[in-house]
Amino acid sequence: MGTTITINIRANLTDLTLSREAASPIRREIEANWITAKRILLDFSDIQFVSVSFLDEIIGKLFLHYSMEEVMEKIAPINLEREDLILLGNIVNSRIRQRKQAVQPA
Repeated sequence: MGTTITINIRANLTDLTLSREAASPIRREIEANWITAKRILLDFSDIQFVSVSFLDEIIGKLFLHYSMEEVMEKIAPINLEREDLILLGNIVNSRIRQRKQAVQPA
């Protein structure tokens, strides 16, 4: 299956606010390459600060549609600050809990 592609986050930003709206086109690009790419690297070079909503829109929402294993195999954030990786971990845990609650019978 496919090759590794790299999405340069900074190069794909039209809005430097790093908002959910600014992140949405990047997530759409990830989803457009989901089937054909073996691995998708998200390069956060030259990004000094990311917000919860920005990371959630790009990566967190993927956990609502794909299994944890699928996302972990496919997506790799690179050049992301340690503190932001911790933040991302919290977002992922929250989305995984949300997905589990959605599939549990009432």
